[in-house]
Amino acid sequence: MLKQSDTKLRVIFDEVATVIKAGQGNTRIFFFVASELPSGFIFAQDTCYMKVEYTVVGHRGFPHRFPENTLLGLVEAARAGAAAVELDVQISSDGVPVVFHDATLERVTAATGNVWDYTAEQLTKISAHEPQRFGETFNPTYIASLEDVCLALKQYPCSVFIELKQESLEFYGREAMLANVLKASTCLGDRRKIISFDAQVLSMVKRSSHLPIGWVLDAYNDEVKQQALTLNPEILAYDVAKLTRDQFLWLGNWSWFLYDITDRQEAEYWHGRGVQYIESWNFVDVQRLKAG
Repeated sequence: MLKQSDTKLRVIFDEVATVIKAGQGNTRIFFFVASELPSGFIFAQDTCYMKVEYTVVGHRGFPHRFPENTLLGLVEAARAGAAAVELDVQISSDGVPVVFHDATLERVTAATGNVWDYTAEQLTKISAHEPQRFGETFNPTYIASLEDVCLALKQYPCSVFIELKQESLEFYGREAMLANVLKASTCLGDRRKIISFDAQVLSMVKRSSHLPIGWVLDAYNDEVKQQALTLNPEILAYDVAKLTRDQFLWLGNWSWFLYDITDRQEAEYWHGRGVQYIESWNFVDVQRLKAG
């Protein structure tokens, strides 16, 4: 019996079989004659997926309207109804996780140098108001610690994707940075999803906690696919600009997460191909359109 709660279910057309059930792990596969396809499914390239509402993720908060990766932008995203937000974490010279994307400060601040050249106290006195995009409109909007951002987001129901940046992992060490990130974000509990390009640190997350992990891919080929099967993350994330429109997404016990999508038709198209998470710099328009 098919239930709408079976979000890991996969249905494939077959000209002969009607109720053959198969599957591996948490993924169940059902074969149906096309004429007997149950309602509530969508079709894409000889495969149909259960139609479950996709989740729109605010990419670095709400950067279409506010400086990226700031407490202001992340809270405004949550207040605007984001089901989930994503933020990036670098590390200060004294080991404090701060919410910041780049390894260097120049792009979004008036300061120079690497993030880890400064203590946390020094960083939280630097304004990340993105003068190149917003001028002085948001000056000052200070770099925030991960702990302060998590405490601010705690009052909202959104999930939080926490990305551990490769540069800081290499500078500070995977084990030490992970421990500090998990401690700083404790107040969010199970609402956290830990993501990274670094498969090694994600393996550490699996060994040390029950939190879901998401591997952000830097390539889409057979070698990476085998690594994904070995890691077996709950989420696979990839840049939609690197995919062709007819690209088939790998099957596995994971959910797909694509970035950066701001167009309704593109979001619906990839949702139809089995994508669960749509990350967007302008998530409000994507959410509003998808609900219409």
